[in-house]
Amino acid sequence: AAAGKAPMSPSGGGGGAAGGSGEELGISGARGINQVLVEAATAQKVKANRLFKDGGHAEAREAYSKALGYLRTMSRRTEEEDEVCEQAQAVRVALLLNLAACDLKTGDYARVIETCNTVLDDQPDHQKALYRRGVACSHLGRLDAASADLRKVLKTAESEGDAATARDARRELARVKKLVEAQRQEDRAFARRMIGGAGASE
Repeated sequence: AAAGKAPMSPSGGGGGAAGGSGEELGISGARGINQVLVEAATAQKVKANRLFKDGGHAEAREAYSKALGYLRTMSRRTEEEDEVCEQAQAVRVALLLNLAACDLKTGDYARVIETCNTVLDDQPDHQKALYRRGVACSHLGRLDAASADLRKVLKTAESEGDAATARDARRELARVKKLVEAQRQEDRAFARRMIGGAGASE
């Protein structure tokens, strides 16, 4: 995936109120409320995916953020192993990753890194999060960090036979390699100028 392109589809984040409590919806019980909130977040994510596909990245980001807002209002009374909570966590990760995809498209690379770090805190080997963070790091000049993330993605993709992701990772690594070489040439030219300048002043 090139700069803004990810080898996988969009994931969301941001704030926003759920826009209605379980009581207002006529639902009783924590599980019932949570199930409705997960379904609302999922429906919102589908809408945001369409916006993203149509090139409305800012609008998609807003919709992903709204979906995350639904999940943030979920009751904590359910058991951690509850199926609804597991569904919510899967949707949350997808929304965060889609947010990162939107931010890649709009060039907000610092926010991409922050969002991907949230995912990687819980899932250190998550391919999409590593890929998108690596791309964002490359655009911010953090080339060593970019290479590390992208190499990790490539290694896992190759071991799992994921040809598409491996291709995207190789392409990004090649771009980072060119950036590293350009930086080295710039550093060498600067050093020559400094040496030349020092000799002239003497």
